[in-house]
Amino acid sequence: SRIASGDVTDIRAEGDAPAADLTAFGRIDLSAGQDATLGNGAVTGGSLAVIQIDAGSDNNPSFPLYDPQYNAAITGTVTSTGNVRVFAGGNAAFRSGSSTSADNRVEVQTGDDIIVESGATISAGVNPGTAPNPSDPFNDQAIVNLNAGGLGPSLLSPILTPISSIIVAGTLEATNTAVVLNADAIDGLGGAINASSISADVNNAPPNGVVQSDDAG
Repeated sequence: SRIASGDVTDIRAEGDAPAADLTAFGRIDLSAGQDATLGNGAVTGGSLAVIQIDAGSDNNPSFPLYDPQYNAAITGTVTSTGNVRVFAGGNAAFRSGSSTSADNRVEVQTGDDIIVESGATISAGVNPGTAPNPSDPFNDQAIVNLNAGGLGPSLLSPILTPISSIIVAGTLEATNTAVVLNADAIDGLGGAINASSISADVNNAPPNGVVQSDDAG
């Protein structure tokens, strides 16, 4: 099934919210109290257009809280002339064969892991509304920004795994801008990152000689 809007497509489910195909001019909001899954999605309304996915959210407009039991996933082709934002109390997964592309920014924040499966692609800065600033790439708006554990202060309960990890087995692209990664652990084996600048921060990294966590495998 397909839902199309000349302005805003706004879907809220207290349970799961699976959507096969959504289009809008200015904004797509897909929000779920439990799991949220988007197949194909597109917004075409210029640099301010947004696709936003919220999984495990209580939908509080002032200060949303997230349940780490629930996950977000993109399984198809998602494009935005502005930004793509994915927030999940649990994991955010970009499934094999999926493509997520924004002319400006792709922002992903989770309570737990961010997983870019083999064959999946995330691209940002495709056609930015403002030219990137090469002297300050990491604070630019048109970047890929993945922050596993970034929703920690907004979680209703502890995450279900030992740490919040980023796993990149697919491709991250920000050819003329930056890729920024923040997590308790980062695994890029088998994946590819194509960017003019890359920042990868491991939070609370153990000192030399201390056994590192494998995030329960």
